[in-house]
Amino acid sequence: MRGVAMNKPEDLIAYLEQNKKMLMVYALKNDVSISEFSSGQIKMTTSEKVSNDFLLNLQHVLTEATGQKWQIEILRGPLGETIADREQAADAANKKNVSDLPLVKAILAEFKGAKIETLIRKINEENQEDLDSFDEPETYFDEDL
Repeated sequence: MRGVAMNKPEDLIAYLEQNKKMLMVYALKNDVSISEFSSGQIKMTTSEKVSNDFLLNLQHVLTEATGQKWQIEILRGPLGETIADREQAADAANKKNVSDLPLVKAILAEFKGAKIETLIRKINEENQEDLDSFDEPETYFDEDL
């Protein structure tokens, strides 16, 4: 047994992605809302799209990865917020924050109809502190270029 730590749903998603179990990743992100995730136990609500063998496969993967038996409890009721919903909300908030920057506002105003589709942040440890502050425009571009 491997003994991989699974303390939160994101740990499970990362493990599944590393092991190329993309159908399970998709189902966990889009068709499941997890209300409790602790060592050896998950409580979730599933949509009708989740296949019958999903829970057995999930339990097998968790046991294989962590070396312990997992209890998965299915709750009844509406689906609730999924991981995909949280990711989309975070992405929208990041785009909103970036679109509020003066330079980005000017670019969007110049190019009518333009919008931010993808946001990729490249952060290294040296300039992490500079990027946390939006007050210094020199942290976003180098005028010497």
